[in-house]
Amino acid sequence: MKKTKSAVATPAAELNDEWMDKAFSAVCEFANTHIGEEHLAEEIRAFAQLRGVPAIKDSRAWGPILKKAEKNEVIEHAGYAPTVSSNGSPKVLWRMVGLTKKN
Repeated sequence: MKKTKSAVATPAAELNDEWMDKAFSAVCEFANTHIGEEHLAEEIRAFAQLRGVPAIKDSRAWGPILKKAEKNEVIEHAGYAPTVSSNGSPKVLWRMVGLTKKN
């Protein structure tokens, strides 16, 4: 069966701007309160949900949010670590840089 365009859309394609803004703000808040620490995306997502960011079915939608935070130097790649959400598979470990005056 041939896949349609909608079947191969990016995970964030159906998310609205409000969700994306809230998610990015939560990542920034987490980074600002954990500067210098290293965390997995699943820890950041849990924090965001506690801050009112609605949970989503496909956690891959967080990828563009974390890449935006990396591009804005709020977080930085720090290596890899096993994750609970992926049965121990290694995922990106992020170092929290936080917002600075240059951001």
